[in-house]
Amino acid sequence: MNVIGRLKPGVSIREAQTELDTIVARIRTASPTAIGRGGVSVEPLRGALLSGDRKLATGLFLGGIACFFLLESVSVVNLIQLSSDARYQPHR
Repeated sequence: MNVIGRLKPGVSIREAQTELDTIVARIRTASPTAIGRGGVSVEPLRGALLSGDRKLATGLFLGGIACFFLLESVSVVNLIQLSSDARYQPHR
């Protein structure tokens, strides 16, 4: 699970990490199965998001743009077809 939060002004990453480690230790003492084997780490947002998730975010962004252009292209083709159908008059 990933959680994003903001540190209180004046609190360092090291202090936040120490406090989180204390909280996790208390939870494990109270209920050993509440938290799995994993731990908790405090990282700067820039470092956390731009590492492994950057490719995923870029792919999703580009995929969204591709879908948008596909839908817009279909809309333009439909408008052109409607325009040509409106101008068409059969010979009598």
